[in-house]
Amino acid sequence: MRLVSFQVEKFRNILNSERIEVQPDVTALVGKNESGKTALLTALYRLNAAYGEEFVVSEHYPRWMMTADRKKGLIGDASPITGFFELEDDDKSAFVEKFGEGVLRNDRFEYTRGYEGNRAVLDIDE
Repeated sequence: MRLVSFQVEKFRNILNSERIEVQPDVTALVGKNESGKTALLTALYRLNAAYGEEFVVSEHYPRWMMTADRKKGLIGDASPITGFFELEDDDKSAFVEKFGEGVLRNDRFEYTRGYEGNRAVLDIDE
């Protein structure tokens, strides 16, 4: 599978990055100092962290929003990183082998890691 784009929300100083497209060969993040480039990469790393790092509300949630959002019950709904992926031929073949032909309607899916859980969204025919 290939990462096509990603979006960061409510992570450190980033409220909503909108979707950032990832090019197959090179993607460049350009911006002034303290504009959030490292925060974007840190959130992206946690999409599939090599050492199992999780999002920690007290460290990663925007501090100026934390108290109000906690009272409103919004922290659990926050999606600090969402990756949008495209399945390659090998992935599609493995899916068909496991679940059958015609189950997968689309070769794209999204995966979100949140402060209180993860979720994957696939378009399937039950």
